[in-house]
Amino acid sequence: MKKRIRKTGEIVDVIAWYNIMGAERDKDDSVSYIDSKGNECVKVEGLNLAWDFEDVEEVLSTNIDREQMRFSVSKDVLTAIMGRISYDPLMQCSCRGIDGEAPNPYQSIAQISVQAADALISELKKGGEK
Repeated sequence: MKKRIRKTGEIVDVIAWYNIMGAERDKDDSVSYIDSKGNECVKVEGLNLAWDFEDVEEVLSTNIDREQMRFSVSKDVLTAIMGRISYDPLMQCSCRGIDGEAPNPYQSIAQISVQAADALISELKKGGEK
């Protein structure tokens, strides 16, 4: 969890802590964290999670790769559809297409997956209150 060291202002990633008295200071208090330079600081004695650290609001980047997101969501939707135990695309498509050819069920699933991803991205672009 991201925390800011109150005395220095450095933002660190707290991994573990030991505070026998909870929010009260104790001589055995320690905190393990990874500092802003990536160094592991293991069992730093004298630090109390409640007294020496404060919460940091993590802000998500607004620089989103939309194509990567589209691919990832499409893949997840396709996996969910194909993972349904009772779904057999070959049994579901026994009708004939307009040109007399049997429809490709996998093409339909791919189209549905991409449409779902596009709908999600469209809603996310709208933003809204947080």
